[in-house]
Amino acid sequence: MPTTQEQEAKSVDTQSNAGNRLVVLYDGECGFCNRSVQYIEKRDPKAHFFYAPLQGEYGTRVLADHPEYQGINSMLLVEEQGDAKPLVMDRSTAVLRIFRKLGGVHRVISYALIIPKFLRDLFYRLIAANRMRISKAMGTCKMPSASLRSRLLD
Repeated sequence: MPTTQEQEAKSVDTQSNAGNRLVVLYDGECGFCNRSVQYIEKRDPKAHFFYAPLQGEYGTRVLADHPEYQGINSMLLVEEQGDAKPLVMDRSTAVLRIFRKLGGVHRVISYALIIPKFLRDLFYRLIAANRMRISKAMGTCKMPSASLRSRLLD
């Protein structure tokens, strides 16, 4: 069990020293979501992204600061902006902003941001509603790579 000093150090590390950091919040209990994180990490050699489960300490803190996302069943992208309040994006906007940062063919897909959010989110919600079924079809999750483990916040 971490001491109070260790908890405070972790809090400082994930907040004030973070600068402009991109954090992908995902459902840590969902195989599809875990595979999505592994997909992003594998295509992110510049290590733009950090990762944290919604159920973890970092995710809980973000949700407490953004009550509009309480109970959300979505991947979130948190753009920390130094001392300013972080910008939080959800659903299709989060995914497409991640794709934009990954570059290559993903950047081309990110141009779908010009489509109205309510239409993009219809497609996102269709996948989200079936993610548990999709993850069962995909089989078990593999262990995260050392690179991914080094970017997990919780």
